Amino acid sequence: MKEKALIVLAGEDIPAVYARKEKYIHAEEDGERYEEGVNARLVVQMLQMQSLFATARRLEFINPAFLLGKDESVPAAELLDALANIPAGTRVLCIVEGKLDRRRKFVKQVLELAEVYIAEFIPKWKVGEEAEMYVRRRGAKLTAGARRYLENVAEGWENVSSVFLSTECDKWLLMADGNEVTEAVIRDSLPSYMDLQVFTFWDHLLAGKRREVLAATPMLFDKAEDELKNIGYLTAQLRYCLALVEMQAAGIPEPQIRKELGVASAYRWKGIQASVRQVRPQALKALLLAIYDCRFRQRTEGGKPDWQAVWVEFLGRRGM
Repeated sequence: MKEKALIVLAGEDIPAVYARKEKYIHAEEDGERYEEGVNARLVVQMLQMQSLFATARRLEFINPAFLLGKDESVPAAELLDALANIPAGTRVLCIVEGKLDRRRKFVKQVLELAEVYIAEFIPKWKVGEEAEMYVRRRGAKLTAGARRYLENVAEGWENVSSVFLSTECDKWLLMADGNEVTEAVIRDSLPSYMDLQVFTFWDHLLAGKRREVLAATPMLFDKAEDELKNIGYLTAQLRYCLALVEMQAAGIPEPQIRKELGVASAYRWKGIQASVRQVRPQALKALLLAIYDCRFRQRTEGGKPDWQAVWVEFLGRRGM
């Protein structure tokens, strides 16, 4: 199918948006890039101009105002006409770094003229399935243990980019012995913030192992990038535990609880149940609130939370 002259690339998975953009870069073109918030008037003007030196021309508009909100620099009909009649030899790439409001009438009209690619983050619950399909398409196999481990890891990721996941899968395939990607391969290849074993830290925290918890805290929470992902994992576990307790108290059947929590894996389900059995719900709730309070003050006041103090307080009340 012939490529359209207008291409719209958008989505919250920004690395995937720009990875897709590479498909539309042709070496023979004269490329012109216009950053942030360019208005409709400039777009129309650029389309009316001809390149003096190249027969093929590519215009890139990053976060154009007319796709992000109201833009009255030219009448909407004039812009639509210009986009519908892009001169021969010219291609237009509109890149939106974030969600595109496809409910807006004008946006719908633009998209009808374009080749469209929307890149959204992979849901955490779908990471195992997506990785398994990616590996299978390359003639290899993801073992059941590897998938379970990956799904457990993914609970601590704030967002999952398709670019990140495909890059990791490629690493696993290179490291695999034969055509089988095992749990050991994934453990060895994941980025450093996962090598620090936040999962073991969670187990030690629930078990009340003070010495192990305090010893691991500097490794897991000193660097900003480690802190973000590891606190994300802990809060996710706490939310699962508290939701399970509340729904069990309300008499909701187990299959419905698992459905509401989005827990398809029996391995994950047993882990959440085991966590709840170890610590009083009041202590888990207090820990979650303490973490939220630390993060709020960190955003509003700056500075670094005293995570060791948070863990010590929790360890003191976990069995009360």
